[in-house]
Amino acid sequence: MAISINAQTEHVKFMGIPLNGTITQFQQKLQAKGIEHDQEGSRELGPGSRLFKGTFAGEKAEIYINYDANTKIVYRGKAVVRCLSLSIANQLYENLRINLENKYDRFEPIKRTSSDGYSIMNLGIPGSNGDLIGEVDIWVSKNEYSYSFPYTVYIDYWDFYNNEKHESSINDDL
Repeated sequence: MAISINAQTEHVKFMGIPLNGTITQFQQKLQAKGIEHDQEGSRELGPGSRLFKGTFAGEKAEIYINYDANTKIVYRGKAVVRCLSLSIANQLYENLRINLENKYDRFEPIKRTSSDGYSIMNLGIPGSNGDLIGEVDIWVSKNEYSYSFPYTVYIDYWDFYNNEKHESSINDDL
């Protein structure tokens, strides 16, 4: 019984903060770390997403937090780092990949190449009992609309439990 309770209450951490609780609570914790809320960018994203700006893993980044628009519970965090060149993007990708593999060394990453030839890695995040509680995806892509920062590195964290509740909420609308 303790294992099933643990599986339901343990959550993936993004920037050291569990992907759980309301967006307001999560935002307060991000702001305590010096991350700034981008109100205009958040309005453009619409319900269920908020945009922040700050530092992620030592890099200037846009930070996107997704939450269920009805319950306000957070389920996903993504950092987006714009890069001047493909070599810089690949170096950042490789550094992040190595650090993630070292942090979550109990599971083999799934590596693949996207249709445009850029690297993608998916890594399951284990909970304290060894079961997967989430996933982190990291990839590089080219931004066709930006000349100053044409390459982007994405690192995307998903909490399985809260994402499942979010998906269930969406299905209730159908």
